[in-house]
Amino acid sequence: FREFSFSYQLIPHDSGDQLNILKIIDFFKTASAPEQISAGLFRIYEIPFVFSINFYGLNGEMSHINKIAKCALTSVDIKYGGDRFNTFAGTDAPVQTNISLSFKEIELITKTEMLAGY
Repeated sequence: FREFSFSYQLIPHDSGDQLNILKIIDFFKTASAPEQISAGLFRIYEIPFVFSINFYGLNGEMSHINKIAKCALTSVDIKYGGDRFNTFAGTDAPVQTNISLSFKEIELITKTEMLAGY
């Protein structure tokens, strides 16, 4: 099963924008965690969210980038404040938030899928 990683620097214009960044972080943290369905003698978990990752340009889906099958989010790494931790004046909101996401395909890709662009 192939693994894919993506990293983003989120730089808010002001401390209010940081609230939207917190919503994004909360979404990905929640999406990477399983849900416990049963807590009795046996613990049963539901799998985390499944993601479809596609790459698009101005003319639709990019044909020069390999396709990615359905994935589970396996890791969410958050770093606040940039290289040197800084916050907006008068608040505790960081001036930069770096987020790294790691995904793992949940479908086994065969030679047939590879020839089809995966």
